[in-house]
Amino acid sequence: MATAIATPLLKFALEKAAGAAVSKLMDKGLNYINGGSDADKIQRSIGEMFKEVQEIKLAVNEMAKKLDEGILRLRKDNLNAPLTDIESYYAGVQDCIDGAYEAKEKIKDKAELEKKLQRLQTRLEAHLKMAVEHVPSYLGRANDFLQEKDFLNGAASLALNGSEDFLAYYMKMKILFVPYWVVFVKGITMLVMAQNTPNVAFDEAPQTIKRLSQKVAEQEQAFTNAVGKNTCDLSEFILAAPNQRRPFIWFSGWGANIECVSRLAAPLVHHNVPRVRTESGQHKYLLEVLTSVDPRNFDLSKSYPMRIWADQGSDHIERSNDRLPVYMWPGGFSASAWFIKPISTGSNCYRFIGADGEGRGSVLITGWNENRLEYKWGIATHTGYDGRQDRAYFQLIPARA
Repeated sequence: MATAIATPLLKFALEKAAGAAVSKLMDKGLNYINGGSDADKIQRSIGEMFKEVQEIKLAVNEMAKKLDEGILRLRKDNLNAPLTDIESYYAGVQDCIDGAYEAKEKIKDKAELEKKLQRLQTRLEAHLKMAVEHVPSYLGRANDFLQEKDFLNGAASLALNGSEDFLAYYMKMKILFVPYWVVFVKGITMLVMAQNTPNVAFDEAPQTIKRLSQKVAEQEQAFTNAVGKNTCDLSEFILAAPNQRRPFIWFSGWGANIECVSRLAAPLVHHNVPRVRTESGQHKYLLEVLTSVDPRNFDLSKSYPMRIWADQGSDHIERSNDRLPVYMWPGGFSASAWFIKPISTGSNCYRFIGADGEGRGSVLITGWNENRLEYKWGIATHTGYDGRQDRAYFQLIPARA
């Protein structure tokens, strides 16, 4: 599945639908492909639009089969019929255009081809007229549902409670919403095509298309607020380059940067350790997802533990015994995986929970021994921690170039 969500997908589809090639076909009619100098260019352009939207729909439908039943039950049955109608109108439009190009290839008699294209043009205009009459109200109803706070908060809570990490949580929400956004894109695309078709007479097109496009942007903002903006940003940052180590800046729960400093770990042995800076900073680390990630076939049944690497070199964070500091080690991997999970829906703070080996289930905290000043700003693992909660919270921000 493409990592882009609502507004980028809508922008792509509208650029194709309102582009010179598709606009010319809508304006001149399907007969234009029989002799038009740029008929092949038009076919490529409109084919790209249909293909991208269809691929996203098929990928999401397949991944949605693994959504939790509780999340699926949040979908409203009374939206099924109008959304199905939009899909039907769109399929009809695509069939007419595909049918016209197929007829051009198969029918050699010019008069017979013109009759065929005219019949397809009549059907195309009928589909677009139905879209103009019904799509705006159908999408209005869908928009009200997608911005409903009870739906958004309920879905986010179920997705978070059913996930061990932020990436699985985010993808469950995304896969729930993308099918609705695909229908919005199809509906608005048809309205753009209708605007450029003379016999449809869609005079209010500019205002309607602008209003519905704005609704998509509002839905995406509501989705981002419900999930958590940083979770959305961090997840899309990972999905943009799956299975690669991704740079991020690490902060404590109260916003202090976490740096690497060298500390004596044993006689004559120094290791880097992460610790909280008392002054501002922008120290970077690398985040590695240990479960293979395929954005077009994301497995919602799995969890996605992660490993934290130093920005330079080959050291990674390794857990030690309970309430002892964590160190950066060059090898091992015996206790280095973490489930990184938002503390609540909409939050930009995370808990680090041990996912393997020694200290599995323990949480990462700052300041493991406040009686020893030199350790006060260090980081350690703690089993059953019930102290100051901001000490067990962290922030991660993508470090884009």
